[in-house]
Amino acid sequence: MQLKYNKEGLEKFITLLACGVFLFSSVKSMSQVFMVLMLVSLLFYWACTHQLYDIPRQIKFIAYSFIAVFLTTIPNMLVNDSLSYGLRIFNQPLGYVVAAIILVLMIGLRVSLNQKMIFYSIGIACFINGAIAFFQRFVLGIERVNGLDIGITAFGNAGSVLALCAFAYFFIVRSVQKKLFFGASAILGCFVMVFSETRGVIMGFGVGFVLIVLLLVYCNKQKRLAILKYSSYFVLALCLLMVLVPQARESLTKRFDAIGSDINQYEKNDYDTSVGLRFEFWKEAIAIIRLSPIIGLSPKSILDRRYEIKALSKSRREPSDFTRYGRFHNEILNTFARKGVLGLLALLAVWISIAIFFWKNISKGDGIAAISMLGILVSYIVAGFVFEPMSAFGEGNYFLMVLVIFASLAFDFSRSEKSNDMHS
Repeated sequence: MQLKYNKEGLEKFITLLACGVFLFSSVKSMSQVFMVLMLVSLLFYWACTHQLYDIPRQIKFIAYSFIAVFLTTIPNMLVNDSLSYGLRIFNQPLGYVVAAIILVLMIGLRVSLNQKMIFYSIGIACFINGAIAFFQRFVLGIERVNGLDIGITAFGNAGSVLALCAFAYFFIVRSVQKKLFFGASAILGCFVMVFSETRGVIMGFGVGFVLIVLLLVYCNKQKRLAILKYSSYFVLALCLLMVLVPQARESLTKRFDAIGSDINQYEKNDYDTSVGLRFEFWKEAIAIIRLSPIIGLSPKSILDRRYEIKALSKSRREPSDFTRYGRFHNEILNTFARKGVLGLLALLAVWISIAIFFWKNISKGDGIAAISMLGILVSYIVAGFVFEPMSAFGEGNYFLMVLVIFASLAFDFSRSEKSNDMHS
């Protein structure tokens, strides 16, 4: 009985930590804090009980791919005395190792989380982040909102993830009041994303949103007309609000209209724009790939060979502008340049393993967590065309925590341990 009590206490505590991941998503470094707390709690319980059930093959696939992300960081650090420049490059890859351990312990210990509590915390988080975004935009006059020092892109990304989850759960609840709550939550999450003016995140959200609608229709064919109707209402309401709020309309049109002007300036040999710099970064990344296609180049090697990279890429940037830890604003090119084909294979393994696990839960007719996570995964992949959400410290660790939480929820559903409150 004592063991059962401890297990229930652990599940309640981990559920609270999971809620905290979303509720404090606007605060800098909180994903890492909750990651460490979750790891310590699970390790302590496992050390006390020495219980660990079988780990499904699909979960092992995800964990192995996470470990591979870390291991593929090592090879190029062993050449050119690269370790002398410090170990900062290992920060985010270590997050993947920690997430792999947490995932294995969550599933191995059969930690069952409270889905209703987690999704309601997501709804509340949308209101919190929305209030912060409106305050920063309208009261403080901040042009691109950044949360509580979390950063522009990370804050916009958090809004996108929360909005996708709230929108998906909108179709689970039945009462009008709860539908209004989650509908309003999703819209506020969208305002966070729009006021951050992160084009990649907005594009990723759009594709993730469409995928969630398609998956909902696929899993509920008898309700497909209702799903399409409510989805249309949501889009219309969101568009109407964007039109009625001048600042939101300005944020959207300004950022996307700037693409054309940036390209025109680039054609006139002025690369110092958002789009122009990306073109130069991509050329440099391709040059690095040509120089070291198997293991990529370490930060020190990139700096040491910056003149060679500039000559090979024909980049317009000055070598003095090259930095050790500067990214290349494309997930695939950034990974390929910094880790070579080995790192790229690890990244693809992460995407594929996550997609397989959650798709198998959807194909069995299971849970909203799987649908939400697939929407989030696709939004990250699409956003990765213009920045590196999987590799960035804030966005990457946030993704890992959401993945661990939703994998635990989806695993519960795959064992038919659905919450009694799911359809309340």
